[in-house]
Order: sequence, then structure tokens, then C-alpha cells
Amino acid sequence: MKNIKHTILILLAICMTNIAVAQQKQALLITPTTTTDAYEAWKQTFKQWQKLQKEGYVRENITVLFADGHDYYEIMPWVHMLYKPENPNITVTTAPATKANLEKVMKDKKQKDIYIWTYQFGTEIPVGKMLKLNDGEMEVGSRKSEDRSRKTEVRRP
Repeated sequence: MKNIKHTILILLAICMTNIAVAQQKQALLITPTTTTDAYEAWKQTFKQWQKLQKEGYVRENITVLFADGHDYYEIMPWVHMLYKPENPNITVTTAPATKANLEKVMKDKKQKDIYIWTYQFGTEIPVGKMLKLNDGEMEVGSRKSEDRSRKTEVRRP
């Protein structure tokens, strides 16, 4: 009986550790309105959002900067229902894809390792490239740069 209790306690500790690690994983998905195919942009963003949750990211730790700040199915009701959360009380989009929102998110997410995905570049964001947002562009690079307000730190976990 004592061995069973010890085994259960060990399994409980392992589960709690895994939950704590999963809650720490941060992700940022960015899709501006400057894309040529809004439907495809929404589809890919939504699929990435779903994939991250299946990989252990907690929904609250996935920030989605999408177009004008609305889930695509909200403004285009004919969008295929496959690209809509099952729970109607859940929204995918956190805020519009603007420079100010990107800077705020990068400041708020104090982790050094954050998964960043853009519809523009996919998962590999080339350092030095210009990331197009609704209200302008930002260079993807290191925060160690002199111009911290115009740069974003991008690392893969």
C-alpha cells in the first residue's frame, strides 16, 4: 500500500511539472491585413493556433495579432466552419496586427524563448527582414540593437 501511495505521489509530481512547463510556453502569431488572400491567411493562422494547443501551449499563452482584430469568421460568416473554435465563447484573435500591439506583446512576454509565426514568413523569420503590419513595417532582429523601439526579438524555442 505504501508503494502505491509513493507511486501516485511521484506521478502527481510529474504531471504538475508538465503542466507548469506547458503554461510557460509562449507563442505569437502575426497576420496583417496586407495579405493578398484573407481567407487563406485566416485558415493558416487558425490551423497554427490549433496546432500549438495540440503541442501543449496553453490557449491563454498564444497571442494572435490578426488583421483588424477580429476572427475572420466573425466578419465573413461564409467562412468554412472548420476554421472556427468549437466553443463559441472562445476567440482566436487577441488584437489587431499593428506595430503598437506587437511592441506591447513583446514587452509583456518577458520570456527569452517565444515561438513566433507569421503568415508572411511561416516559422522561419529571417533576421533583418521587414515584417509588414497594418500600420507600417518593423525590422525583425535583435533587441540588442540601438533602435529598440523598431526591432523585435525573434527566437525559436
